[in-house]
Amino acid sequence: MSERIYVMEGASLEGEDAVGVRIDGDWTHVRIGDRTHSFERLVLQDGGNALRLEDGKIVRVDCSGDFPNVRVSVDGSHLDLRVRPERDTWLKSSGGRLAGGDGTLFVSMPGRVVKILARDGDSVEAGAGVLIVEAMKMENEVKAPFAGIVRDVRVAEGDSVEAEQLLARVEAVEEAA
Repeated sequence: MSERIYVMEGASLEGEDAVGVRIDGDWTHVRIGDRTHSFERLVLQDGGNALRLEDGKIVRVDCSGDFPNVRVSVDGSHLDLRVRPERDTWLKSSGGRLAGGDGTLFVSMPGRVVKILARDGDSVEAGAGVLIVEAMKMENEVKAPFAGIVRDVRVAEGDSVEAEQLLARVEAVEEAA
């Protein structure tokens, strides 16, 4: 299961011109900048598609067009999208971070772990490097999506990794009031 990047032409969401979309069973996860929104996918009685939003509201979603150009209609509002699967677009839209909104750290393509920068139990700040993965002869720093504690490091230096393989997690630390 991989994340696809959609570059919006003539529109933006939360000030971003690209969104990442990942499908996981009945759930659709949409990454906009540093935030990830999760929506339950539903099939309507008329066969159409809908999403249950985080607040419980259900909205109809229709897609038309042929890849790479797609029009997504959500309750009458339209977004014209263009699929951009290139690695550079993925990195640009993620700010260089290869992480899910839930703190999971992964890569979008196969590669090799070059260096572990933070070990299990280490505290990290938002945007701090956790590991470096080489893919297509380029080194990519996998960064913490938020401040927290590194947990569940599942790789070692020199390991080969697959696209979407869980590498580690960052557990958010609640700040004292």
